[in-house]
Amino acid sequence: MSETKQAIPEVVELSHAFFKPFSNPHFRMSDPTDEKPVFSGLLGEQVIALPLKGIARELGIAEDSKDGLMLDLVGQALRYVTMLQIGDPMPAEMLTGDASWDPEARHRDFSRQRVTMQLVSWLSGQETLITDPVELQQLFDDPNTKKKINDAFAEAARELEVQDKEQVTQKVEELAEELSYIEALRDRYKDICGLQDKLSAFRQQFRNQASMLAEIEPIVRLIEVPVKNLAYDFDVVDAQTGEILAVLKTLDAQREYIREQRDELHCRLMAWNDTLRDWENVIPGSEPYGMMDKLRDLYRFLAPRFMPVDEWVLFHSGQDKDKEKISSAMTW
Repeated sequence: MSETKQAIPEVVELSHAFFKPFSNPHFRMSDPTDEKPVFSGLLGEQVIALPLKGIARELGIAEDSKDGLMLDLVGQALRYVTMLQIGDPMPAEMLTGDASWDPEARHRDFSRQRVTMQLVSWLSGQETLITDPVELQQLFDDPNTKKKINDAFAEAARELEVQDKEQVTQKVEELAEELSYIEALRDRYKDICGLQDKLSAFRQQFRNQASMLAEIEPIVRLIEVPVKNLAYDFDVVDAQTGEILAVLKTLDAQREYIREQRDELHCRLMAWNDTLRDWENVIPGSEPYGMMDKLRDLYRFLAPRFMPVDEWVLFHSGQDKDKEKISSAMTW
């Protein structure tokens, strides 16, 4: 563990009296128009949402003081979790480099099979990376595969200059564990692709209804941006871990790289949680209750994140008066 990580407190602690009188006090990110870490809570009946930097400035909390350092750490921690309260543990990503969440057993199984079959294909001289679960399971279930695995592990032990196949197995298990998080995130990405498919189906379904089509078309264009960007990022990770012997020879460096990508992808995908949950049971071909509201909520989610900057500035300038009317939160 690095010295920086050792210096991070294990729990959120703040001593300033300012934080004590609030009901339901917590830290979160503000709305997507600026996405800044804020302290939020109830003071009487009024909702308070104050940027952490504003709090430090107004209260005269020095950056290098205990509370100043903690506010900075809380801001960093909100990349990994959606909310923190005083007394909560810091995310594992900041303390140990581990993830603060777990993949499912199926992701671990798939990742182990994937790395194993990479070794088998390496031995054949035609190394391939398989990311399709059905294709991978078919290969793994082949009666001839067990012998190929034994041969591949034995040859890998010689190439890696380790004593036996058990040490190769240990390296494979460690690599597979790290990659299982990438596979879990890939599944989350597929959920976004599924949402894109639903939008395309609804566009076809409502092609003769001008009002609905006017809502759907901009959303279809916007969602193309994250779908393409995330596809590229997963391809980059796959390419980096595609040469199995090179990866196993430099496992520590590869582990660090995979964790960096894991955390980056997790932070980006975490923002989709509420949206994907809201659309989970929406079925194309039906006319779900509140469809127009769902489309508008989805647009409000996508636009500040993926609309070209000049278009977003123009759009947002027209919303300022409405936003002032709607907002009930006190801010600094």
